[in-house]
Formats: sequence, C-alpha cells, structure tokens
Amino acid sequence: MSQECIAQFDKALVIDLHGFSRPYKTYPDVIFGHIFGKTLDLIQDSISEACEKYWGCYQLEKEISKHFSINNGFSESEFSLAYSGGYITHQFLNTKKINTIQVEVAKYIRMDSKLTIKLVDAFVNAIAKSINQI
Repeated sequence: MSQECIAQFDKALVIDLHGFSRPYKTYPDVIFGHIFGKTLDLIQDSISEACEKYWGCYQLEKEISKHFSINNGFSESEFSLAYSGGYITHQFLNTKKINTIQVEVAKYIRMDSKLTIKLVDAFVNAIAKSINQI
C-alpha cells in the first residue's frame, strides 16, 4: 500500500495505532513514537522547530493537542523512551518518502465513545490537512 501512495503522491504516511494504560494522571493522553524523528522526513526548506518540520506529524500534533495532552516523541522522557517506536516504525526506518508514526492512545480515551470520536475527528482533520500539503 505504501508503494502505491508513493507512486501516486510521491510520499506516504504510515500511522500505527496502539493503546496503553496511564500509570498516573499526569501521564500524556497520546504519545507519538517515531524513533526520535528517525522515521520522519523533513518538510523541504523548513526552518521550524520539532514536529513542525515533519509532514504528517505536525498536523497530527496540532489537531490532537487541541483535545488531549500529548508527548510528541522528540525529546527523551520516560514517555518517549517507553513508546519511541516498535515493530512497524522499525520496518520503515531510513525509508525515503515514507513517514511512520506510532501513536499510543490512553485507555480512558478508547473506552469513552465521545472521547474516541474526538480523537478520530482529530485524526481525520490532520490527515486532510496533510493531504492538502501534497
């Protein structure tokens, strides 16, 4: 599928969704894993900071953070070290034109239909905005 996206759009965004249980209340609601930016390609000519430099990741961070606390996975913390990226992100490590993000979502969001809808809406908005940048 990713090769079809590259053929049509010259890039692809792979989002690997996972869930976790927050061990304490101040833990983020959503955690991004991309091996500290290694599975993301820079937006050409970007001089922005952190996630703003990365197509797909920037839009996801911007939309999801409107509703939930997030850890964008760029700096080392107990969150980003635990969820920096797993099997899928490692499969696309150093693969040009494919941005891969593992997204960990807190259980309380997944168990509440209203919060799940907010999260899905944020994903849809982010993907629509990233497609518009193609």
